Amino acid sequence: VSLTEAGERFHADVSLGLSHIRRSAEDLRQQATGGHVTLAASTAFASFWMMPRLQQFRDELPGIDLRIQTADRDLDIIAEDIPLGVRGGEPR
Repeated sequence: VSLTEAGERFHADVSLGLSHIRRSAEDLRQQATGGHVTLAASTAFASFWMMPRLQQFRDELPGIDLRIQTADRDLDIIAEDIPLGVRGGEPR
């Protein structure tokens, strides 16, 4: 099994975005002894990409409570006051 060219681009883009999320979570960890981060994503992304990596996140950032909000519709991350979101699509 291998990724298509589009899949490779998607993987690279998502990996970059998630590295920003990790850095932000690490900053939060340094600023406080606890807290939570809410991440909104599609059900498919959360199931197939996030879930396999969740234990590593917890091991590396045990003081952060990661809350994952899933939806199978396009969320308006600003109007719905979602602090972090992962979305797919063509850049604008």
